[in-house]
Amino acid sequence: MDHLEKIKQKLSDEERSQRWLARKLNKSHSLVHMMLKGERNMDSQTRIDIANILGEEPESLYNV
Repeated sequence: MDHLEKIKQKLSDEERSQRWLARKLNKSHSLVHMMLKGERNMDSQTRIDIANILGEEPESLYNV
C-alpha cells in the first residue's frame, strides 16, 4: 500500500475527512484533496505534519 492509500485508510479508520485534515494542516481542502489523489506533491514538512496529526511515525507512514 502506498503512502497516499495509508493516509486515506487512516482517515477512514478514524472517521475523519479530508476537510478535517485540511483544517489541521491550515491548507485548503482543494489542495489536500489534490495531494491525496497524487496530483500535487507534498513537501517534507507537510508529510511530517500529516504523520503527526494522524499519530503515526513518518517512517512507517512513508516507508522511509
